Amino acid sequence: MTGRGVILTRPIGYNSEFMRRITDAGYHGVERPLLTIEEVVPDDLSKARVVNLDQYDVVVFVSRNAVRYGMPHLTGRWPQWPEALRWCAVGAQTADELQRYDLNAIYPENEGAQGLLSAMDWQGADKVLIVRGKGGLATLRDGLEARAITVDYLEVYERVGNPHVTLHQEVIDLRLDVVVLTSGEGVDPLCASIAEDVLSEMTIVVPSERIREALVAKGLNNILVSGSTSDEAMLTTLASI
Repeated sequence: MTGRGVILTRPIGYNSEFMRRITDAGYHGVERPLLTIEEVVPDDLSKARVVNLDQYDVVVFVSRNAVRYGMPHLTGRWPQWPEALRWCAVGAQTADELQRYDLNAIYPENEGAQGLLSAMDWQGADKVLIVRGKGGLATLRDGLEARAITVDYLEVYERVGNPHVTLHQEVIDLRLDVVVLTSGEGVDPLCASIAEDVLSEMTIVVPSERIREALVAKGLNNILVSGSTSDEAMLTTLASI
Protein backbone atom coordinates (compact mmCIF):
# COMPACT_ATOMS: atom_id res chain seq x y z
CA MET A 1 0.00 0.00 0.00
CA THR A 2 1.50 3.36 -1.04
CA GLY A 3 0.75 6.81 0.33
CA ARG A 4 2.13 5.95 3.75
CA GLY A 5 4.29 8.38 5.70
CA VAL A 6 7.74 6.89 6.22
CA ILE A 7 10.49 8.10 8.57
CA LEU A 8 14.04 7.51 7.30
CA THR A 9 16.53 7.34 10.16
CA ARG A 10 19.91 6.69 8.59
CA PRO A 11 22.65 9.27 9.28
CA ILE A 12 22.82 12.41 7.15
CA GLY A 13 24.08 11.61 3.66
CA TYR A 14 22.67 8.07 3.57
CA ASN A 15 18.98 8.71 2.89
CA SER A 16 18.83 10.60 -0.41
CA GLU A 17 18.70 7.65 -2.82
CA PHE A 18 16.22 5.73 -0.69
CA MET A 19 14.11 8.88 -0.33
CA ARG A 20 14.01 9.21 -4.12
CA ARG A 21 12.97 5.59 -4.53
CA ILE A 22 10.18 5.62 -1.94
CA THR A 23 8.89 8.93 -3.33
CA ASP A 24 8.77 7.40 -6.80
CA ALA A 25 6.85 4.47 -5.31
CA GLY A 26 4.22 6.83 -3.88
CA TYR A 27 5.30 7.10 -0.25
CA HIS A 28 5.70 10.32 1.71
CA GLY A 29 9.14 10.25 3.28
CA VAL A 30 10.70 12.45 5.96
CA GLU A 31 14.36 12.30 6.91
CA ARG A 32 15.04 12.28 10.65
CA PRO A 33 18.52 10.81 11.29
CA LEU A 34 18.65 9.12 14.67
CA LEU A 35 22.44 8.76 14.64
CA THR A 36 25.35 10.98 13.79
CA ILE A 37 28.68 9.53 12.66
CA GLU A 38 31.81 10.95 14.26
CA GLU A 39 35.41 10.18 13.46
CA VAL A 40 37.48 8.40 16.11
CA VAL A 41 40.98 9.79 16.57
CA PRO A 42 43.35 6.81 16.25
CA ASP A 43 45.29 5.83 19.35
CA ASP A 44 48.84 4.49 19.30
CA LEU A 45 47.68 0.89 18.88
CA SER A 46 45.53 1.82 15.87
CA LYS A 47 48.40 3.75 14.32
CA ALA A 48 50.65 0.73 14.76
CA ARG A 49 48.13 -1.49 13.00
CA VAL A 50 48.09 0.89 10.04
CA VAL A 51 51.89 0.93 9.90
CA ASN A 52 51.94 -2.88 10.06
CA LEU A 53 49.27 -3.41 7.40
CA ASP A 54 51.60 -5.73 5.49
CA GLN A 55 51.47 -8.18 8.40
CA TYR A 56 47.80 -8.93 7.67
CA ASP A 57 46.49 -11.36 5.08
CA VAL A 58 43.00 -9.85 4.79
CA VAL A 59 41.41 -6.46 5.53
CA VAL A 60 37.64 -6.44 6.07
CA PHE A 61 35.49 -3.29 5.96
CA VAL A 62 32.17 -3.68 7.76
CA SER A 63 30.38 -0.61 6.36
CA ARG A 64 30.61 2.35 4.02
CA ASN A 65 31.58 4.48 7.02
CA ALA A 66 34.46 2.11 7.71
CA VAL A 67 35.73 2.85 4.20
CA ARG A 68 35.13 6.59 4.39
CA TYR A 69 36.82 7.03 7.75
CA GLY A 70 39.35 4.21 7.51
CA MET A 71 40.84 4.53 4.04
CA PRO A 72 42.38 7.99 4.62
CA HIS A 73 44.47 6.47 7.42
CA LEU A 74 45.63 3.61 5.19
CA THR A 75 46.31 5.67 2.07
CA GLY A 76 48.23 8.20 4.15
CA ARG A 77 50.71 5.50 5.16
CA TRP A 78 50.63 3.17 2.13
CA PRO A 79 51.03 4.79 -1.32
CA GLN A 80 51.32 1.22 -2.65
CA TRP A 81 49.39 -1.65 -1.11
CA PRO A 82 51.05 -4.80 0.23
CA GLU A 83 51.02 -7.14 -2.76
CA ALA A 84 49.44 -10.20 -1.15
CA LEU A 85 46.78 -8.35 0.83
CA ARG A 86 43.17 -9.38 0.18
CA TRP A 87 40.35 -6.84 0.56
CA CYS A 88 36.86 -7.78 1.73
CA ALA A 89 33.56 -6.01 2.38
CA VAL A 90 30.43 -7.21 4.15
CA GLY A 91 28.17 -6.14 1.28
CA ALA A 92 27.91 -4.66 -2.19
CA GLN A 93 27.53 -1.05 -1.07
CA THR A 94 30.69 -1.24 1.02
CA ALA A 95 32.51 -2.87 -1.90
CA ASP A 96 31.32 -0.03 -4.15
CA GLU A 97 32.81 2.47 -1.72
CA LEU A 98 36.16 0.64 -1.89
CA GLN A 99 35.98 0.79 -5.68
CA ARG A 100 36.53 4.54 -5.33
CA TYR A 101 40.07 3.59 -4.29
CA ASP A 102 40.43 1.17 -7.21
CA LEU A 103 40.10 -1.79 -4.88
CA ASN A 104 38.08 -4.79 -6.04
CA ALA A 105 36.84 -6.21 -2.77
CA ILE A 106 35.42 -9.67 -2.23
CA TYR A 107 31.90 -9.49 -0.80
CA PRO A 108 29.09 -11.98 -0.16
CA GLU A 109 25.77 -12.06 -1.97
CA ASN A 110 24.15 -12.57 1.43
CA GLU A 111 25.48 -9.41 3.05
CA GLY A 112 26.70 -9.27 6.63
CA ALA A 113 29.25 -10.98 8.84
CA GLN A 114 27.72 -14.44 8.53
CA GLY A 115 27.48 -14.10 4.77
CA LEU A 116 31.14 -13.14 4.50
CA LEU A 117 32.23 -15.94 6.82
CA SER A 118 30.46 -18.46 4.59
CA ALA A 119 31.35 -17.01 1.18
CA MET A 120 35.01 -16.16 1.69
CA ASP A 121 37.78 -18.72 1.29
CA TRP A 122 39.70 -18.16 4.51
CA GLN A 123 42.35 -20.77 3.75
CA GLY A 124 45.80 -19.25 4.13
CA ALA A 125 44.51 -16.31 6.17
CA ASP A 126 46.34 -16.24 9.50
CA LYS A 127 45.77 -12.63 10.47
CA VAL A 128 42.83 -10.32 9.65
CA LEU A 129 42.29 -6.61 10.23
CA ILE A 130 38.65 -5.53 10.64
CA VAL A 131 37.98 -1.84 9.96
CA ARG A 132 34.80 -0.86 11.78
CA GLY A 133 32.96 1.51 14.09
CA LYS A 134 33.53 1.64 17.80
CA GLY A 135 31.60 -0.94 19.77
CA GLY A 136 30.32 -2.97 16.81
CA LEU A 137 29.20 -6.58 16.96
CA ALA A 138 31.76 -9.36 17.48
CA THR A 139 30.09 -11.84 15.09
CA LEU A 140 32.83 -11.63 12.46
CA ARG A 141 35.65 -11.74 14.97
CA ASP A 142 34.16 -14.74 16.76
CA GLY A 143 33.71 -16.59 13.47
CA LEU A 144 37.28 -15.95 12.39
CA GLU A 145 38.78 -16.84 15.75
CA ALA A 146 36.83 -20.11 15.62
CA ARG A 147 38.88 -20.77 12.47
CA ALA A 148 42.11 -20.12 14.43
CA ILE A 149 42.60 -16.75 12.70
CA THR A 150 44.09 -13.83 14.64
CA VAL A 151 41.88 -10.74 14.47
CA ASP A 152 42.62 -7.07 15.17
CA TYR A 153 40.29 -4.08 15.02
CA LEU A 154 40.86 -0.68 13.48
CA GLU A 155 38.01 1.41 14.91
CA VAL A 156 37.67 4.61 12.92
CA TYR A 157 34.24 6.06 13.75
CA GLU A 158 31.46 5.93 16.30
CA ARG A 159 27.69 6.33 16.19
CA VAL A 160 26.18 8.92 18.51
CA GLY A 161 22.47 8.92 19.32
CA ASN A 162 20.49 11.86 17.97
CA PRO A 163 16.92 11.97 19.39
CA HIS A 164 14.43 14.40 17.81
CA VAL A 165 12.34 16.26 20.37
CA THR A 166 9.76 17.28 17.75
CA LEU A 167 9.34 13.86 16.13
CA HIS A 168 6.50 12.67 18.35
CA GLN A 169 4.30 15.59 17.33
CA GLU A 170 5.40 15.28 13.68
CA VAL A 171 4.20 11.68 13.62
CA ILE A 172 0.76 12.87 14.69
CA ASP A 173 0.59 16.00 12.54
CA LEU A 174 2.04 14.44 9.35
CA ARG A 175 0.35 11.07 9.83
CA LEU A 176 3.60 9.15 9.70
CA ASP A 177 3.03 5.45 10.26
CA VAL A 178 6.25 3.64 9.29
CA VAL A 179 9.82 3.88 10.60
CA VAL A 180 12.78 2.44 8.70
CA LEU A 181 15.45 1.67 11.28
CA THR A 182 18.70 0.20 9.97
CA SER A 183 20.94 0.26 13.05
CA GLY A 184 20.58 -1.20 16.51
CA GLU A 185 22.16 1.94 17.95
CA GLY A 186 19.08 3.79 16.70
CA VAL A 187 16.69 1.94 19.03
CA ASP A 188 17.25 4.15 22.08
CA PRO A 189 17.05 7.50 20.23
CA LEU A 190 13.91 6.29 18.45
CA CYS A 191 12.23 5.41 21.73
CA ALA A 192 13.38 8.74 23.19
CA SER A 193 11.85 10.60 20.25
CA ILE A 194 8.39 9.02 20.05
CA ALA A 195 6.27 8.04 23.05
CA GLU A 196 5.54 4.32 23.35
CA ASP A 197 1.78 4.66 22.93
CA VAL A 198 2.29 6.31 19.52
CA LEU A 199 5.30 4.24 18.46
CA SER A 200 3.48 0.99 19.24
CA GLU A 201 0.87 1.89 16.60
CA MET A 202 3.52 2.33 13.90
CA THR A 203 5.22 -0.30 11.75
CA ILE A 204 8.98 -0.48 12.20
CA VAL A 205 11.04 -2.00 9.37
CA VAL A 206 14.44 -3.36 10.42
CA PRO A 207 17.11 -5.42 8.62
CA SER A 208 17.80 -8.06 11.27
CA GLU A 209 16.39 -10.20 14.05
CA ARG A 210 18.88 -8.61 16.44
CA ILE A 211 17.30 -5.17 16.01
CA ARG A 212 13.80 -6.66 16.15
CA GLU A 213 14.64 -8.27 19.49
CA ALA A 214 15.99 -4.97 20.84
CA LEU A 215 12.68 -3.29 19.93
CA VAL A 216 10.63 -6.12 21.43
CA ALA A 217 12.58 -5.60 24.66
CA LYS A 218 11.24 -2.03 24.59
CA GLY A 219 7.67 -3.34 24.44
CA LEU A 220 7.23 -2.91 20.66
CA ASN A 221 5.85 -5.69 18.49
CA ASN A 222 4.73 -4.31 15.11
CA ILE A 223 8.08 -5.01 13.46
CA LEU A 224 8.98 -6.34 10.01
CA VAL A 225 12.42 -7.80 9.23
CA SER A 226 13.73 -7.14 5.71
CA GLY A 227 16.80 -9.38 6.02
CA SER A 228 19.11 -6.71 4.61
CA THR A 229 19.93 -3.01 4.91
CA SER A 230 19.77 -2.59 1.13
CA ASP A 231 17.27 -0.17 -0.36
CA GLU A 232 15.78 -2.99 -2.43
CA ALA A 233 15.09 -5.17 0.60
CA MET A 234 13.59 -2.26 2.51
CA LEU A 235 11.35 -1.31 -0.43
CA THR A 236 10.14 -4.88 -0.80
CA THR A 237 9.27 -5.00 2.90
CA LEU A 238 7.50 -1.62 2.72
CA ALA A 239 5.42 -2.91 -0.18
CA SER A 240 4.25 -5.82 1.99
CA ILE A 241 2.60 -3.56 4.57
